[in-house]
Amino acid sequence: PPASMPNKLNILRWLNVCNSPSSNLKEVIEEGIELLKSDSADFNSLHHVFGYQGAEWSIHLGKILIKLKDLVRKSGQIWGLWAAKNLPFIGERTRERMMRLAKRQDCWKYSILGTERCDVLCAAVPPSTDGTDAIGVFLEKHGIRFNPAEEFNLETFKRQVDHALNSEKLLKHGFTIPAEKVAAMVD
Repeated sequence: PPASMPNKLNILRWLNVCNSPSSNLKEVIEEGIELLKSDSADFNSLHHVFGYQGAEWSIHLGKILIKLKDLVRKSGQIWGLWAAKNLPFIGERTRERMMRLAKRQDCWKYSILGTERCDVLCAAVPPSTDGTDAIGVFLEKHGIRFNPAEEFNLETFKRQVDHALNSEKLLKHGFTIPAEKVAAMVD
């Protein structure tokens, strides 16, 4: 979809038709629904693209932050104090999240999920010690198949990941609830 705002002229034209006393109410409502449907689809597509791009940027910036942290420590300085003074344009929590994502290579291929969801996955799924895709193993455990080379429904994938994360939270608190019931409670 175009990265610009929707065609405002169509919306203005439709709003003017809405205010016209000679308008056919049924036709105006149907046209409004079509405008909303079209613009909502574009918005959702852009939302997914921006989520993916945000995660990709977070990983990229996290790699720079990790290297800076290493260099600052080698110079004998304390990272947190140095970062607060020299990187005031990136908040501490944001820096930590970016670095966490950059460290977890097993989350990189799931950046389509966006920064927040990737971060939650990284927090919920301990990294493997043998180099395997710990997040992939977690998804498989919950019956979630992901192959970025195949067409898939992103919203469904995100919901499945959320359900798996919620199931794991419940399990940690001693509750074993079937996945379909967790999904029904969340959706």
